[in-house]
Amino acid sequence: MDETKKVKFYFDRIAKDFDSIYSDKKDLLHSLIDTFFRKTIKQRFLLTFELAGDVNGKAILDVGCGSGQYCLEFTRKGASKVVGIDLSENMLQLANDHAGKYKLGDICEFICADFLTHEFGNSFSITTAIGFFDYTKDPIPFLKRLKDLSDDYIIASFPFKWDIR
Repeated sequence: MDETKKVKFYFDRIAKDFDSIYSDKKDLLHSLIDTFFRKTIKQRFLLTFELAGDVNGKAILDVGCGSGQYCLEFTRKGASKVVGIDLSENMLQLANDHAGKYKLGDICEFICADFLTHEFGNSFSITTAIGFFDYTKDPIPFLKRLKDLSDDYIIASFPFKWDIR
C-alpha cells in the first residue's frame, strides 16, 4: 500500500478519536492522555493563530485539514474564505458537520483530494500544513506546491527526529 493510501486509511479509521482532541468535553482519563501524550497538538493550534495574526478578509488554505478545526477557527477570526483539503472522507464528514453546526459552511469549503494534484484555481493569502508533515516521507514536492499557492506566507509544522512518530 502506498503512502497516500496508508494515511487515508489511518485517518478514516481514527477520525472521531482524533477530532476529540480538540474538545474540552472529555472524561478525566482522556484529559490526562491529551495532557501527557498530545500536548503538542494543542500547542501547535495556539501557535498557528498567533503566527497568522490578523486574518480578517484573507483567503486561507489548510492542507491536511482533518476535521476542520483550524478552518473553523480561521473563519471565527474573520477569514473571508477557508479551504481545507484532506484525503480522509471521514475527517471531512466531521469538518462539514462542524461547519454546518456553527453555520460556517458558506465560508468553509472542504475538498477530498490529493493536495499535489488538485487544481485550486486561485492562490491563498496564507497556507497551513499543521501535522501534515508528520505523515509525509518527502516534504519537498509539498513545500514547493505550498509556495506556489501562497501569496503571503506558509505556516507548517514538522516532527522532531526523536518523536515517536
